[in-house]
Amino acid sequence: RDAGELIAAVPHLLGFRPSDSLVVCAHSGANRSNVALCLRTDIPPPDLYWSLAEQLQIPVLRANACGVSILIVCDRPENPPQPLPHSARVSAVTKVFGAVGVAVYHALWTPEIKKGASWWCYTNLECNGQVPDPASSVLAAASAASGVVTYDSRAEMRASLEPTDHDQLPQRAERIAAALSLKPDETRASKLIDDAIADIRDGTLTLDDDRIVDLAVALSHVRVRDGCLRPEVLKLGTPLEQLWTDLTRALPVPYRAESACLLAFTAFLRGDGAKAGVALDAALDADPEHSGAHLLRYSMDWGLPPESVAEAVSAAFPQGTPDAPN
Repeated sequence: RDAGELIAAVPHLLGFRPSDSLVVCAHSGANRSNVALCLRTDIPPPDLYWSLAEQLQIPVLRANACGVSILIVCDRPENPPQPLPHSARVSAVTKVFGAVGVAVYHALWTPEIKKGASWWCYTNLECNGQVPDPASSVLAAASAASGVVTYDSRAEMRASLEPTDHDQLPQRAERIAAALSLKPDETRASKLIDDAIADIRDGTLTLDDDRIVDLAVALSHVRVRDGCLRPEVLKLGTPLEQLWTDLTRALPVPYRAESACLLAFTAFLRGDGAKAGVALDAALDADPEHSGAHLLRYSMDWGLPPESVAEAVSAAFPQGTPDAPN
């Protein structure tokens, strides 16, 4: 309903509380109240202001936004500082967006997104207020009810994919390497994945050490891995994401790249670009040449919406085609 509520909503829209960031919320709908897209980027040096604005313009245009709100989140001792921080950056974004007919409805600054923090408008310092409690909003309740976790920072979100038991990783790496040296059968690999998917449907999936190793070996088969993106599998939703998350945390480098990439795809197709981004980081850290991770990264960088990627994925698995990956 107002600028303060929009600022309080940003952590739930992104999945984490941003700091030292530029956030762009793209609006849609007749009353501008819908947020079609929420983008975040680090604050760059001045020589990159214009090129960054042009890059941000791409996904906003693809979202058919009627306008945007810009938010700078960075701490400064004065309240408000004079002038407001990064005014030149806000001006660059405003001009680049205006040149393609995208209006900037609000340009706001706050030192941090927490209850009681002050916010100020770049164009009129008499327009200011305090951020309501982000944790007690309707959006916070809706996020919690749907099982979505809002992290305190992007680093905390990224850390949620890190291994929980480092002592087990060397042994698992040895077992996976030994199994792969025997050139495991693709048919068995497919059955291992199908059994895991069936257990997800039944709500009975458990991951012991043997199953973790077996699934890692199974995902080494490209056709088997890609078959996990079949529409009927993706419909499993959150429990499927949890499987890929648990495997990513349980597997050593480079084998964790496959589950991390699958997590990135499932999160992105759900509309969670932030989680997809950190999952892609994990995948590419484990395997810098991973083609699937690079493909999704390219799609996200060019602002392809989840529905377009979903259509492309669905087209790769036409119903009733015997040669489709399985």
